[in-house]
Amino acid sequence: MELRLARLAFTLMLIGGTTMAQTSGPLTLTWQWGGVAAHRAIITVETVKKEGGGFLGINQSPSIAGYLPDPRIVSGPVLAGDAAGEIRLRMPAYELPPVNPGDLFAIGYTADDMAICVAAAPAGLDAAAAASWLAAWKCSPKD
Repeated sequence: MELRLARLAFTLMLIGGTTMAQTSGPLTLTWQWGGVAAHRAIITVETVKKEGGGFLGINQSPSIAGYLPDPRIVSGPVLAGDAAGEIRLRMPAYELPPVNPGDLFAIGYTADDMAICVAAAPAGLDAAAAASWLAAWKCSPKD
């Protein structure tokens, strides 16, 4: 009897894990200096916030993998481009152009989801105009 319950519990955990793995969240991008943009998107900025440093600021140590100086998190729904849904970008503050909630923000990113260039897009574009502007945007990363 206990073996059956254990098997049932294990099976339910597998089913739950599979269901959770299929749930899609925002496309999460991390900053990288240099590269070739395989994709581009424009988001409508919902939030721009400073990333916390973790317990005693340990995440802000340059010896930690994935360290970025003074990181910011920019997120919002995709208005136009190669992505759908929402994008969440983690990048250094000094690479971030002045953007506020409601602004349009263009992101160029590699095939392995590394953002390499960003720009504030012109205000007031609808989806068609944003797609046209995005196609003409020169995504040039700083090396």
